[in-house]
Amino acid sequence: MSYARLCKDCDNFIAKRLECSLHHTTSLVTGQEIYTNAHLVRDSISLCGPNGNWFEPVKEDADLDDLSTIPFGK
Repeated sequence: MSYARLCKDCDNFIAKRLECSLHHTTSLVTGQEIYTNAHLVRDSISLCGPNGNWFEPVKEDADLDDLSTIPFGK
């Protein structure tokens, strides 16, 4: 069984809105980002497609355990 590239496991997935942060446009009226629905991104071969071509695994927050990486006073 091969590993399935699921949107829920991708760093670009916006779970609250079921959208992809990688594929978006900017509204010329409001200036706000308009994100593409994840279902449409996965259905389109020119975007992510069924194979999850733009899939990026969710990054773990391991650096949060190391307090020396926090930029205090900057």
